[in-house]
Amino acid sequence: MSHQHLNGVTSPSSSSSSTRRRLRTTATTITDTPEPTTTPTTPTETPVPPSPTPRTDCLPCLSGSFYNNDTLDTSCTGCSDGFCGNPASCLLCPLGTFTAENASTTCQICAAGYIAAAMGLSECKPCPQGTTSDDSHTVCQNCPPGTASYQEGDICQKCPAGFYSGARAEFCNECSPGTYNALLGQAKCTDCGPGRFNSQSGQKSQSACRPCPSGKYCPDEATQIPVDCPSNNYCPAESANPTGCPSMFQAGPNSSRCSPNSYFYIIIVSVSLIVLVAFGIVWKYRQIKSNQQIKMTNEVTMLIPRPMDGLEYGGF
Repeated sequence: MSHQHLNGVTSPSSSSSSTRRRLRTTATTITDTPEPTTTPTTPTETPVPPSPTPRTDCLPCLSGSFYNNDTLDTSCTGCSDGFCGNPASCLLCPLGTFTAENASTTCQICAAGYIAAAMGLSECKPCPQGTTSDDSHTVCQNCPPGTASYQEGDICQKCPAGFYSGARAEFCNECSPGTYNALLGQAKCTDCGPGRFNSQSGQKSQSACRPCPSGKYCPDEATQIPVDCPSNNYCPAESANPTGCPSMFQAGPNSSRCSPNSYFYIIIVSVSLIVLVAFGIVWKYRQIKSNQQIKMTNEVTMLIPRPMDGLEYGGF
C-alpha cells in the first residue's frame, strides 16, 4: 500500500525513500571528494665542481725553503741569512736571535755578551767593555759594581779578593795600601782603621793590617805608613794619635813614654829639704817640751816632804 501525504504529514514510505536518497547522495559526495595529501619538498643541491686530480710531480717545499710565486722557477728557494722557514714561507729571526746559514729552519739565541737589537740579523753584535747583554739579548747593560767585563762581548765577572770595581768597569782595581778585601765581587775595599796600617796594595786578609808600632801613630782610617811621634808626646803601640806629656815631664821624638825633666828633680829636692827642715824643727820643739816637763816634774818632787823613819807617814 502506497503511502499518501495526508494533511501535510509525510508517509513512512515517502520518508524512507527520501532518506535513502540523501544517504546515497552523501555517500556519493564522500566517495567523489579526494583526500588532501602532503608532497615532501626536495631541497635544491648546489652543484660541486669536481676536485682536480692531484699531480704526483708537485711536492711541498722543505723546511728552510719556500716557493717564490714571482718567478717561473719550479724549484724551492732557500731562506736567506737572517730568515728561518717552514714549508709555507721564510720568517725574520726575532729580536735576540740570528741565523748565519741559508735554508735555516731555526734561529739561534745570541751568546752571552752579544745582542741582536733588530729582526732578521745574520750575526749578533758584541757589547762593549764594561757592559754585557741582558736576559733578552737585545740591550747591552752596565756591569754592576764589584764586576767587570775585560773585552768586547765578555760577560761581567766578579772581582777577585784583593780587588774592587765600580759600575761599568772594564777591569778590577787593586785595593790600595791601608785597605784590604777578603771577598769576591766587592764594590770597595775595607779600611784597616785607626791605630793600624798596611803599606801594600791588593791585600786579601785583615791580618795584612798591622798594629802601629811604639813611638809612632796611625791617625787615618786607611793609614799606609805610620807617623813619627812628635817631641814632648808619647805613642804606645796601636796609637791613633800622640798623647802629650804631663807637666814636668818630657819626651823626645818617637817616644813611647815620657820622662821627668830637670824642673821635676829641682822640685823634688826642694820639697825634700823642706820636709827635712820641718821634721828637724818639730823634733827640736818636742825635745824642748820634753826637757821642760822633766824639769817641772823634778821641782814638784822636791816640794813634797819625804817620809821619816819609823811610823809610816800617812800624809796630810
